[in-house]
Amino acid sequence: LGGNRSGKTTAGVLDDLIQAVDEDCLPTHLVQYKRWEPPFHCRIVVPDFTSTLEGVIFQKLREWAPRTQLVGDRFDKAYEKTTRKLNFKNGSTIDFLTFEQDLDKFGGAAKHRIHYDEEPPTNIRKEGLMRLIDYGGDELFTMTPLHGMSWMFDEIWEPWTKHKLEDGIVVLVDMDDNPYLDETTKRRVLRG
Repeated sequence: LGGNRSGKTTAGVLDDLIQAVDEDCLPTHLVQYKRWEPPFHCRIVVPDFTSTLEGVIFQKLREWAPRTQLVGDRFDKAYEKTTRKLNFKNGSTIDFLTFEQDLDKFGGAAKHRIHYDEEPPTNIRKEGLMRLIDYGGDELFTMTPLHGMSWMFDEIWEPWTKHKLEDGIVVLVDMDDNPYLDETTKRRVLRG
């Protein structure tokens, strides 16, 4: 959970990639974060296709995915537009859905991870949980809490603050944790 420009989406996409790629292509300092061996099947769910998926997530994947791991050695060849799926040479896949789509689009597939970039509606999250059962999969939320007292408060935030979150962690980040922001511009923006 974090403020705008804190780097949460980048961190989430990087962890998705760590899981999807072959271990031998990772820098040594990242190997400790690898939980899954290929083929790893992930779904990234975002609010919308245009600004979030194409404008943010795809840009991060193009920037960070090791090209030698992608089918065809580039994002554009590895990405199937009709199925909205990114394919890796080792059999790993990342598919993409949005909150705008009908709930029936979220069914059927078994996944190791569902990554939500921003807080999903409850019905989408519940359907996502069903996708994780086959592999004992995990959920990853990279989001700025914008909606006040939502289901996230009751199911994740409050148990975490009371030290009763049984099977997860919460990481709080702020734009001050992002060393890549221009300090002068950051101060100007925060002044309003």
